[in-house]
Amino acid sequence: VVRHAEANAVTVQVRVRGSHLQLVVTDNGRGFDADVPSTGRGIASMRRRAGLVSGSLTIERGAHGGTELTLSLPVS
Repeated sequence: VVRHAEANAVTVQVRVRGSHLQLVVTDNGRGFDADVPSTGRGIASMRRRAGLVSGSLTIERGAHGGTELTLSLPVS
């Protein structure tokens, strides 16, 4: 987060939403457009790994700038 987003604050939350466990990482960095293809493999790799366990990964602009990444995994 420090290297890529130039953030100086990060929040990590773990919560249960219905039948899913969510990991939410929010930073106050410069943010980015997750819909624009990246030259790196990091985001694609994270999405692929989430899919391997029937999970999902969403990346959005944070409420106050920065980025919010949410990993959602089904729990049984």
